[in-house]
Amino acid sequence: MSYTGVDVSSMIIKKNRKRYASEKIKFDVILDPHDIECGVYDLILIKDVFRHCPNEIVLQYLSILPRITKFALITNDEAPSSDVHVLNCDIPGGHSWRPIDIRREPFLQKSAVIAEYVNFLDERYWVKRIHLLVY
Repeated sequence: MSYTGVDVSSMIIKKNRKRYASEKIKFDVILDPHDIECGVYDLILIKDVFRHCPNEIVLQYLSILPRITKFALITNDEAPSSDVHVLNCDIPGGHSWRPIDIRREPFLQKSAVIAEYVNFLDERYWVKRIHLLVY
């Protein structure tokens, strides 16, 4: 078995290489969704990535996944009902973020929520849901 971890942050990749890299564990920086098309994978894990990407980039990733994997687990913050107006709103790339639900417009993915948990910060909270996509 082997593991390939990818991130857009070279700082995160450098840190993970130092801590975890081995003959069967590698880490790469990807800056474009098409960079992940270099192989075929049994499972792809995407955690807290899409919330930082413009909708166009999320849609590119979602269109590529069926070609390179059979299964994907995608975790993101989904807004509490009071913040529903920002759910899936488009954002510029970079340091922005918003809550995202891949089952809703404009993504419309058929997924099963296999787990959820809540993060609290003072009076605010975010529900994180883990979606399983089977291709």
